[in-house]
Amino acid sequence: PSVRGVFNSYLQESFNQIPREVGDIESEWTMFSSSIVDAAIRSCGCKVTGAGRGGNPRTQWWSLEVRDAVKLKKESYRACGGGELLASTGDIVGWWKEYFKDLLNPTDTPSVEEPEAEDSEVDSFITQAEVTEVVQQLLGGKAQGVDEIRPEYLKSLDAVGLSWLTRFCNIAWRSGTVPLDWATRVVVPLFKKGDQRVCSNYRGITLLSLPGKVYSRVLERRV
Repeated sequence: PSVRGVFNSYLQESFNQIPREVGDIESEWTMFSSSIVDAAIRSCGCKVTGAGRGGNPRTQWWSLEVRDAVKLKKESYRACGGGELLASTGDIVGWWKEYFKDLLNPTDTPSVEEPEAEDSEVDSFITQAEVTEVVQQLLGGKAQGVDEIRPEYLKSLDAVGLSWLTRFCNIAWRSGTVPLDWATRVVVPLFKKGDQRVCSNYRGITLLSLPGKVYSRVLERRV
C-alpha cells in the first residue's frame, strides 16, 4: 500500500475510538489532532538530527567565528530597546510580548466595511465539498501551527478524514466556539537588518493552525 493509504488506515483505527456524539469540542479536537500527528509519524517516521541521533553537534564546522555568532544570536533574544541585556526569562519574554503587541496591533488601522452575505448561504451547514476544495489549495512545505498539523497531513486525508474535519467545522460554526488550537497564534521573530540585539530590527511572522485556517477560508468564501 502507498504511504497515503497507510496513513489513512492508521487514522481510521484512531477515529473508531472517537465518539460521534457532539460533546466537548476541545477534548474531541485533541483526540482528532493527536490521531493525525501520530498517524503521520507511524506511516512516515520521524527524522532525528544532530546530537539527538548520537552525533556531536560540534563537528568540523565549529570554529571561533561560529561560536561568536551563536553567542550573538542568543544575546539578540535578551536585549531591550536601550541595548541593555535582560537577565531573567520573565523579563525577556515580557519584552518580546510588548514589542510584538505594539507591532502587530496598530491603533490607526482604517475601518473596512464588510460586505453582506446571503442569509441562506451563511446559515447553511458547511459541506465536505467546501472543506475539500480549501484543503486541496493548501500549499505544501508551510510551517505548522501549535497543533503540529502540517498541510501535507490534511492534503493526504481520504474521504473519511475529510468528513471528520468537516464535522469539526460544523460544530465550531453552530456553537460559535473553536478549539483553542485554532485560535492560538505563534509569533516567530525574523531578523531584518542592523544590530541583532535590538528588538526593532526584527519582524514577526504568525503561525496559525492549518485546520483553523481551513475553517476561516471556508467562511470567507461564503461572504
